[in-house]
This record gives sequence, C-alpha cells and structure tokens, in this order.
Amino acid sequence: MEEKIEAKVADIIERVDSIHFLISSDLTAQINGAITQMYKAITELQLEYKDLHARLAHLEKELGATPAANPVLVDLDLKAMQVKLEKPEPVLQHATIEFVKASISDGKPDKLSVVQWITAERERNPSVSYGELAEMLDNAGIPTLSGKVGWNRGTIRNLVVK
Repeated sequence: MEEKIEAKVADIIERVDSIHFLISSDLTAQINGAITQMYKAITELQLEYKDLHARLAHLEKELGATPAANPVLVDLDLKAMQVKLEKPEPVLQHATIEFVKASISDGKPDKLSVVQWITAERERNPSVSYGELAEMLDNAGIPTLSGKVGWNRGTIRNLVVK
C-alpha cells in the first residue's frame, strides 16, 4: 500500500513539475517580450541622443566654443538580456526495485518508473551492464512494458537512450 502511495505521489510531483514548466515558459516569453521592447526603446533613445549631441556640437563649433566630448554609450546585447529557461532534470525519488513493482498496473510496469530505476542503478554502480539490469528485473518478477516475461539488454538500453 505504501509503495502505491509513493508511486502516486511521484506521479503527482511529475505532473506539477510539468505544469510549473509550462507556466514558467509562458512567463519567460512575456518577460522576454518586455525586455525586447525595452531594448528597442533604449536603442532609439541612444540614437536620438547621439543625433542631439552631434547637432549641439555643430552649434557650439559655429559659436566658437569647444564642443563637448562624444558621449560614451553602452552597447546592449539583447541575447544576453533575455531570460533563459531550462527544464530541470527530474529528481529520481524512490527508484528502487520495489518502486518499480508498485508501479505495475494491468500486468505492466510504468515506463517512467523503470527508467528511473535503471538510471538510479547506473548512478549507484556505473559498471552495471544492461544485461545485468535485465536480469535483476527478471529475478524480481517485473514484467516487460508489454506485460510479457523476459527483459533483454537491448530493451534496457533503448529505454535509457530515448
């Protein structure tokens, strides 16, 4: 029972993370739009300021005064000003063989649970082979994603690569 609750909690956390990312993406687009408008306004102001300075320098020269030095304006980099949003890597929680067992529904384990378990096992022991992982799943009685018996190393590898 506790494993099923943990699996449900993990599923809810993943959904909340997805919703959070979508909201963050929308806010990022709005912020970047505002930054772009500000960039355009500042660029226009700088052009107008340069023009005004040139006209005043010309007028000072005609009146016999020494024109002021050219203004130093900052070059703005719009790309550097933009907000960047990167989707964080999912946090692997409860990625044990029991976690995978608890995810079995209709005779099939949850694909994400299996991938989390594989990733966690490889982090714990980087030298573990795909064949050994397939054997661990078989020994634990975990059916394949199609509900059959018998994991193989190619399937395990494909889950990690995709």
